[in-house]
Amino acid sequence: MADIVVNDSDWNSLSSDVQSRIQSIVGQQLSGAVIVPDPGGMSLADSISTDQAALALGVTAGGNQPCIDACNSARDIATAACALLGDPRAIAACIVATQIAAAICRSQC
Repeated sequence: MADIVVNDSDWNSLSSDVQSRIQSIVGQQLSGAVIVPDPGGMSLADSISTDQAALALGVTAGGNQPCIDACNSARDIATAACALLGDPRAIAACIVATQIAAAICRSQC
């Protein structure tokens, strides 16, 4: 799985505990994805969908529908886990990461 690049300012505004919990959610549910903060990464303000993430990343879903469905299911499970974080900024950061990971996953189908 490719790196999940998120906005470094947004990521660094979260506590290390929250960062660790988000990394765990995304990494466990979406094939070991690793979150990498970067100035050009997706921002929390983007509030993106998987399709918007794919467009921004320049990737398209492959033609294997069962694979795409599995990526979407993993995203949905991870998104549900994100909701348990409690803090709205943490939830938003987690959801952005899951959307990016799902777009990358679907591009490999």
